[in-house]
Amino acid sequence: MESPAVMGQVRSAAAAYATDGHEPAAITDRTSGLLAEIDPDLLVTCFVLRFDPADDVSWQRAVARLSTSCSRQ
Repeated sequence: MESPAVMGQVRSAAAAYATDGHEPAAITDRTSGLLAEIDPDLLVTCFVLRFDPADDVSWQRAVARLSTSCSRQ
C-alpha cells in the first residue's frame, strides 16, 4: 500500500477517535489496531495532543511504531 494512502487512513481514524472524545492513549491504541489490520509490518509516527484552554492543561502521547504500540507517555 502506498504511504499517502496509509497516512490518510491513519489520520482519518485518529481524527474520528478524537472527535468521539477518546483520550490520547486510546486514540493511539485504537489507531494501532487499525494499522495492524491493514498490514502488521507498517510503521507510522504519530503525535497526539489534546489541549483545553479553559483548564490550561494538556495531555500528549507520542508513538513511534503504532503497529506494535511502542509508546512514550
